[in-house]
Amino acid sequence: MFKQILLAFTALAFGSSSAIAASHFYITANPMANSEASSIQASVTPNLHGIIADFGVLPPSSDWPCYGGGGDCASIASGGLVIGAPNFTWSLANCDSKTKKETAGCGQLFWMYEDDTDDTTDDLTLSVVVTQGKNYILDISDDRGPNPYGAGVIYAYGNFAFGTMGNHTGPGNGWCSVDTVTCVNPKKGLANVVVTTTVGTYSVTQKFEINLQ
Repeated sequence: MFKQILLAFTALAFGSSSAIAASHFYITANPMANSEASSIQASVTPNLHGIIADFGVLPPSSDWPCYGGGGDCASIASGGLVIGAPNFTWSLANCDSKTKKETAGCGQLFWMYEDDTDDTTDDLTLSVVVTQGKNYILDISDDRGPNPYGAGVIYAYGNFAFGTMGNHTGPGNGWCSVDTVTCVNPKKGLANVVVTTTVGTYSVTQKFEINLQ
């Protein structure tokens, strides 16, 4: 059965030299099943395929993301998906986490990919890296353990800002959870976002830009 699965990707920050805790994931299955899509997907060469990736508006509560026909999206027809509208230009002041108290996200980073691997043995690893030139302003990676999907369209998201959150030196600081990377505060201008999804030997990378002003 073809499944569309909602994967919630969030990170909590703590006021220590390693500010980002392990990512927390929430998983729910789309109530709509499509048997025709399942038969088509079964003939696809095993791989991961990127669909969309962007940085959107924060939800006012838990309004999005959600699939039409169920839960908070009961008024939306089945087959629809409600997400925060993406923007290219964002407020630098709102997105710059300079102090420990500034840990709230300024936007919702999201991406979708199709999993045609049929691999539920190898680990699923999600990674988000945001840079300005050679400077890192966000770098988070999380190993989810054995891939719980193997087939379906997966939606991943997290609410993020960028920068040091008061921890200005040393690897693994601020919005960087990788011990070898040190985050710095963002600056005015373009930022490059790279999202990588990996299951065993399968991997897909999705890229886009945002403009901090």
